[in-house]
Amino acid sequence: MDRWDLPGGDTLAGRKRDRVARFYRVEVLPDLTVPGHPEVFVVGDMMALDRLPGVAQVAIQGARFAARQITRRLDGKPTEPRFEYFDKGSMATISRFSAVASIGRLRFSGFFAWVLWLAIHLVYI
Repeated sequence: MDRWDLPGGDTLAGRKRDRVARFYRVEVLPDLTVPGHPEVFVVGDMMALDRLPGVAQVAIQGARFAARQITRRLDGKPTEPRFEYFDKGSMATISRFSAVASIGRLRFSGFFAWVLWLAIHLVYI
C-alpha cells in the first residue's frame, strides 16, 4: 500500500503532496485553516504550523482558537489573524515516584517533579 492510499492528512489536503508535511500532517495557514478552504480548520497533531509539536497543549489551545474563530464568524465579527501557542512547559513520568519537568527556565527531576506532575494532572481531572 502506498503511503498516499492511507486516509488522514493527505485526504484532508486534497491529496496535494505539497500540502502534506511529515507524518501526514496538513500544512495550515496561521489561522489554522487549510489553504484554499477557509471553512476547514485543522488542529492537534494533524496540523503542521511553525514546527509546533503534536502534543495535547497544542491541540487544546488550537481547538479553543478554532472554536473562537468559528463563533466570531457566526457573530459577524472580525477573526484573529493567527494562532499563538503559549508553551506551558513539559512533564513526563520516568518511573513510579520519579519524573522530569521543564517549566520556563525551571527544571525539576525526581520525586519533587513527580509530585508536581501528579498535582497538575489532578487539577486537570
